[in-house]
Amino acid sequence: MLQAQSCISARTPANSIAANTSDSSTPAGWTDFTVPTGTDKRIRSGAALDPNNPLGPTVYFHCNNGSLYALDANTGALRWSAATGNAGGPPVDATWDTQPVSSSPVVDSSGVVYVGSADGSVYAFNPSTGAQIWRVVLNSAAVEPVEATIAIGQNGILYVGTRVHPVTLIGGAMYAINPVTHTKVWSQVVGGNAGYVASPVLDQAGFIYAPHFDKTVRKLNPADGTTVQTWSDLGGKLCQTPSINQNGLLIIGTSAFPGHLEVNEVAAIKISDPNSSVPYWELTQVGGLDLGNTLGSPAIICTSSGTTYVADMLGKVFRFDSGGTMMAAGWPTFQCGNRRAGKSITYPSAIAELPPFTTGDSAYTAVSRLDVFGRAVGQSYGYYDGPCGYQDNGYAAALWVNNGISVPGGCSASYYLGNTYATALSGAGDVVGYYSTRAIVWPDGANSSTFFTDLTPPSGFTSSIAMDINSSGTIVGYGNTASATDVVKWTKSGNAWNTGVDFGTTPGNWTVPTSISDGGHLAGRAKFVSGGQPHAFLFDPLNGIFNDLGTFGGSQSWGWQVNDASGTVGWAQTTQGYHRAFLIPIDCTTLNGHPEYEVPALPGVSRLDWYSEAYGVNGLNQAVGRAQNQSLAYRAFLYKPGNGGVIDLNTITLDGGQTPASLGWTLTQAQAINDGGVIVGYGSISGRNTAWIIYPKCQD
Repeated sequence: MLQAQSCISARTPANSIAANTSDSSTPAGWTDFTVPTGTDKRIRSGAALDPNNPLGPTVYFHCNNGSLYALDANTGALRWSAATGNAGGPPVDATWDTQPVSSSPVVDSSGVVYVGSADGSVYAFNPSTGAQIWRVVLNSAAVEPVEATIAIGQNGILYVGTRVHPVTLIGGAMYAINPVTHTKVWSQVVGGNAGYVASPVLDQAGFIYAPHFDKTVRKLNPADGTTVQTWSDLGGKLCQTPSINQNGLLIIGTSAFPGHLEVNEVAAIKISDPNSSVPYWELTQVGGLDLGNTLGSPAIICTSSGTTYVADMLGKVFRFDSGGTMMAAGWPTFQCGNRRAGKSITYPSAIAELPPFTTGDSAYTAVSRLDVFGRAVGQSYGYYDGPCGYQDNGYAAALWVNNGISVPGGCSASYYLGNTYATALSGAGDVVGYYSTRAIVWPDGANSSTFFTDLTPPSGFTSSIAMDINSSGTIVGYGNTASATDVVKWTKSGNAWNTGVDFGTTPGNWTVPTSISDGGHLAGRAKFVSGGQPHAFLFDPLNGIFNDLGTFGGSQSWGWQVNDASGTVGWAQTTQGYHRAFLIPIDCTTLNGHPEYEVPALPGVSRLDWYSEAYGVNGLNQAVGRAQNQSLAYRAFLYKPGNGGVIDLNTITLDGGQTPASLGWTLTQAQAINDGGVIVGYGSISGRNTAWIIYPKCQD
């Protein structure tokens, strides 16, 4: 097997920037730019493109002479240069990193340019003038060189990894930086041989995947940098920035070093599985030939099969299907779609129908929940097992992936699925629901061919229904005894679920949960007085109390979903009996006397006799549901407190500048939303009732 001595021994330095068209000719009006000054004029970084710079389209690159350069992207003329303390580039490590690169610049949604430096700092620059806005020194006690490129996460937070300095042996840490206050939010020190050479990436929920040189990928909590999960002992050293596909596979290449019993490979990590610690699959040969070291990030194109291209240092480019398109999101992620240009622009949204089963009537489609990757579940009508070679017609549980429909668990005994209903799914792919009065689960049903199994109810229960599942695999539902309707919880053990536990009920002996959060909060509807009206409730796992959320002065309310970060959504009656959607913070336990938790009216509504309900909430404080307009017609809405009020989803701008309304859609209800900005709901297209999905559109 041919192996390279270091991650970057084959990289060729340059000291000029040239442009070429697809036929290798120089574009009209372009003049190649040559670095004018400095002892080391090598350009050892990638380029970032900002098409929206106030001065016009601008390309940025980082040079080993210690400067960041901004060029006119059309002519190659210098706009400005700025000092970055990067003279000579990151220090050479004779053992692990013989030809280090310089950190590539990135651009946020406002146009501010960020870059890491060999001097152990992160810099921010004005895009129009090149003036330094701020500089953050990552370690004031010792220099931790920055070679990896910065990733931009939720709310603009910057994530950057550092190299281990070859002299002091200090470094190998991940840092989070607030660009508004230009302060460090947290740091996580790992150390190791070389530290972080490759850049971190982020998934749609905001989790950070940090590829450490020493054959380990860590999943970090964006709030505090703590390690959530670790995949260790990959085939070789990690010098390649990974990519993530829409189905939650992280694709990364490894580089073997002689004498270390390592192998060059491309590995896939199943980030949705909280119990995984090793690669999901590994590829070590193509066409019978061993792979070489891999450096550049895998390129996943926007096809449903997830066609992926990887280049190695032996001069081979190979491709394979990863099973899902490049992960897109409603906020900046690194190395995804247009992020390859380094520009932090929100992905444009697209709308599509969630189709029914073959020959089915779309009016009978019901969609219930989403997972973090934008997969949805519910129920549909038609020939549900037609693709499996059968001809069974009727209602059955439905799974939508990449806007296509199937049954959970694939074709494994699919003909038994008549009258099943899928209520929720986890990122790991477990799907829950019910069949008649039996709670059921499809283990890994979103990813593999598995038949559903019954969830065993507690002793003495005559029926049970599964309503929701959280990221740890805990399922919540309800069941009936001879005298009450109680909450039931099933905990996951390995790949199976334990017998359900009777979680109790409220004083009215009727409690129906609809949602469980990752932290164990429950939301739903319950009676707190025997024979009384049902009210929304919030169960607090810290004190074990079912809190009666009350109403806005009326008699009834309903809690639909709870999120640990954002709170609980649902609807509550006013004194006049109108339903009003609410979003109540997680630490608040009553709606009574708190009109500020009411979701405002749609734009243009002046009357008072309108109804609204909220059904979904994500971790970014965004709620969705339905509300009546001035004509009392229901319209799907999106709401975030303090962010300009309620938005009628029929009016949002989609890819191409159109709106759902201009495309013939009438969106009447939004049912769920995830952290990636994917929304599902109900409405009609050209007068035909159906379910729909709005999603960030992948871009090649």
